[in-house]
Amino acid sequence: LTQTVTLETWVKVDVYTSTWTPILYKGDGLSDRQRTYSLFLNANGSVAFSTGDGGEQGVQTVAGLVPVGEWHHVAAVMDRVSGEIRVLVDGVQQASAVVRKNAASSSAGPLVIGANIEANAGQVNFRGSLDDIRVWSVARSNDDIAAGRNAPLVGTEAGLVVYFKA
Repeated sequence: LTQTVTLETWVKVDVYTSTWTPILYKGDGLSDRQRTYSLFLNANGSVAFSTGDGGEQGVQTVAGLVPVGEWHHVAAVMDRVSGEIRVLVDGVQQASAVVRKNAASSSAGPLVIGANIEANAGQVNFRGSLDDIRVWSVARSNDDIAAGRNAPLVGTEAGLVVYFKA
C-alpha cells in the first residue's frame, strides 16, 4: 500500500508516556524517511500522520482532540493519486496537506500496532485501548469514513485489507 491507504481505529488513551505515541506504523525501523506510513498521537491530544519516500511528509491536527480517558475514532488517508493526505477525528476532517504524487515508500517491515520500532525514537508503546482497526487499500472519502465509523464490517468489503475487531 504505497499509493493509497486509509487507516481507521477507535482509540482510548490511558496515559501518554511520551511526547509521541504510536498507533499504526509501517516502516523499516531505521528512520522516518523510510516509513510507508505512520499514525501517531501527541501528548497534547493531537493526531499526526506521515509517510516517507526519501523525505518525511506529514500532517498534524490541532491539540486537544484525543484527551486521556475518552474513546475517539481516528482516521488517516494517503492518496498519492490526488496528492493529498488528511486526518479525521470522530468523522470530521481536522487536517490535510499535500503529498508527493505517485511517489512510493515501501517497507518490507510488518504493520506494527501500538509500538514504534524506530531506533532513534525509543521503544515507546501505546498505553490504552484500540478497537476496530481497519486498513484499506483505497483512499476512502470523508463521507464514507464518517458514515461507517460506527458500523461493524463484514470483512469482505472492497479495498479492506486488515480488519481487527477486539
